[in-house]
Amino acid sequence: MMAAWIALGSSSAFAQSRVRVIHDRATIWRRDAPVIVATIVKIGTLLDVVGREGEQYVVVIPAEYGGKGAVGLIAVSQVEVVSGAVPEARARPEAARVRPPVAATTPIEEDGHSCVRL
Repeated sequence: MMAAWIALGSSSAFAQSRVRVIHDRATIWRRDAPVIVATIVKIGTLLDVVGREGEQYVVVIPAEYGGKGAVGLIAVSQVEVVSGAVPEARARPEAARVRPPVAATTPIEEDGHSCVRL
């Protein structure tokens, strides 16, 4: 009983949204490796949105495109919202700006030539 309530509560907390692909041959990228193409979809394809990462929606890849329940990323500019409310863009945490270590150098002079010892 408690498990059913938790399942129902979590599903109602997230309103499912759908988008329609508006550009033919739109790319859905693998979420775990966003430089690898997961699939290419046709114009008019309906996709279920489960999240948003920056300027990309996290969508369920349709079975007819080999999805089997997998999710991928599609650019917001490639789709239009047809139902539900899509998640707002979240600011991605800025990567810590770390400067690479600078090698200690000591100027030296050998045989009349100036050098730098690393």
